[in-house]
Amino acid sequence: MLSSEPTAETYTNDKEEPEVSSILDFNEREMDKLKNNVNIGRVAMDLQKEQKYMMSFAWVNPKEIYLLEAFPEVVMIDTTEKTNNEKRPLLTAGGKDSHGNMFIFLRVFMPNQQSWMFRWIFSVVFPSLIPKHILSNIKVIITDGDPQEFLQIDNAIGNILPNATRIRCGWHIVAKGFDKHVDTTFPDIPSNVINEHKGIILKWVYS
Repeated sequence: MLSSEPTAETYTNDKEEPEVSSILDFNEREMDKLKNNVNIGRVAMDLQKEQKYMMSFAWVNPKEIYLLEAFPEVVMIDTTEKTNNEKRPLLTAGGKDSHGNMFIFLRVFMPNQQSWMFRWIFSVVFPSLIPKHILSNIKVIITDGDPQEFLQIDNAIGNILPNATRIRCGWHIVAKGFDKHVDTTFPDIPSNVINEHKGIILKWVYS
């Protein structure tokens, strides 16, 4: 939870006061962005000074953490948009079991995809919600090409994720890169023929 000051709160139960600790050493630019987001949200919701404003929240459940403990080697990070009524980005972290089935062990509703938000996730949420011995067993983290995201993963590697290596997602590099950099508009060639040849090229690159 992010309030008007950069703090993280952990609620042990609904009757106890939250344990509040310093969240991160934000630089001046990140702090300005954080406070600006807080102020915009508080004004939009017409909050009083004494009221708290929740910008983001993350959650796991025991079954998913059990799966991660059993299959911790490879973790995939993905952020999608427009998955909820408020159009907030949703970050998910997942893995695969021995049958190749995907499982999601962490979900985070985010106010935006700025650098300070990702730093909170990888340097505060991860060690707060995932046991240390599991984090130590993560070997590979697969991400897309968003530098706001992967640079904060790099910051966490060596401390929070001591044995992990970050790599780029092949689909984002190949398929998305192909669509971005290759012009496939040929008026005289049927679209099914273009798509067939595109598929052959992508299979060749993946091989």
